[in-house]
Amino acid sequence: MRRVLFLLCPLLVLAACGKSEKSFGVKVTPEVAQVPIQLIDKGIYTLPLDSLANFDQMFNLQVNEIDGTEYLSFFDSNTNSFYIHDYTSGTLTKQVKLYREGPNNVYVFMSPDYYLHSLDSIFIDTNFYGYFLINGNGEIISKASKGPNFRSEDIRLQFDQSSYLSEKGIHGSIEGHYKKQAAHFPFLRGTLDFSNTKPEADSSRAKDLFSDYEGIMSFLEEAKKENKSYVKIHRHMMHDGEYLYATSSISDSIRVFRDQTLVKSFYAGVPAYEVIDFATYLKNNEILFGKGQVGKPTILNQPPVYESAFIDPQGKFIYRVMSHGTRAGISPHNGKEVPVVFGATLVVIDLETEDRYYYDLPVEEIQIRSFGSSAQFVSNQGIHFRVKEQENEDQAEFRLFGPGID
Repeated sequence: MRRVLFLLCPLLVLAACGKSEKSFGVKVTPEVAQVPIQLIDKGIYTLPLDSLANFDQMFNLQVNEIDGTEYLSFFDSNTNSFYIHDYTSGTLTKQVKLYREGPNNVYVFMSPDYYLHSLDSIFIDTNFYGYFLINGNGEIISKASKGPNFRSEDIRLQFDQSSYLSEKGIHGSIEGHYKKQAAHFPFLRGTLDFSNTKPEADSSRAKDLFSDYEGIMSFLEEAKKENKSYVKIHRHMMHDGEYLYATSSISDSIRVFRDQTLVKSFYAGVPAYEVIDFATYLKNNEILFGKGQVGKPTILNQPPVYESAFIDPQGKFIYRVMSHGTRAGISPHNGKEVPVVFGATLVVIDLETEDRYYYDLPVEEIQIRSFGSSAQFVSNQGIHFRVKEQENEDQAEFRLFGPGID
């Protein structure tokens, strides 16, 4: 018991410094009349870059509000560092470099999932080598390492925009694992208190997220008999206060959870486009096993799908990006035919009123899909898309779209 309490202590201290939970079901009516909003193009947001950082690959771009200030962070594999910028000014606040050797060594493969709790506490999921909590100097505060067999565990706790810290530990989303990538693991959420090397699943379940969960599982069971495997249907999860918001790449609704229990669901789709069914999605994402290689077929003409979903740091809006579909295009990197998004719609949901706002995105000018790095992130100002044509490697440009006054 002493060991458990000792390892939990840093988490309890950090949790006490986190954001306060907002009250459930309480709405304050302003004395002034609500002014209608619309989605507008807010122009270019420019982020200065370190000369050593990789201009093309900025992994896991995210904005977190800490003590009233918005910080934009990303991981850079060239320098093996987290870069944390003041979002408003763009200035570099802190560079947290990971140690490559010694007692503070944190080995990551390309891009770690992480949760920036404060400027002096970063939770890292290395994907292969375990979980770490480091301080602003890159020193390890606590760790839960599994060694070379870590990837073979049934579940993995993913640190994402649904992560937060409580007295129980660090919370995150559960994903399928390695040979079980196709399986839609029955639980959605998990918790790690760093006194154990294995996350524990919470009680929220995938059947509450996927309305056709039983059909998906039956499909996968039949496919298993034929030795077929599929890329999992992507889940998009977001957390704010007492609420967890969950959806998927093929769902036109958002499910709302409180205390791990489904409390409501609301429409968050694009009426002009029909959501792809799970069978088509899985067949388009079959995993092929060849001579020493694993991959999936390149399908040039793909149907509509929700590419991403984000919540702003203040928990006011959810942003969803729907691809209208893809057609054949030419890769600027190798000249080969690749699927290219030919149209996309931004859906923004006001979480207080559940009103929806739409914007047709200029897909020729901005990145809709991410290939190895982050193409989008959200701040309290709106959603940012990486601009396609950029020549100055001393800075990264993002096109900003968000709510404005009509």
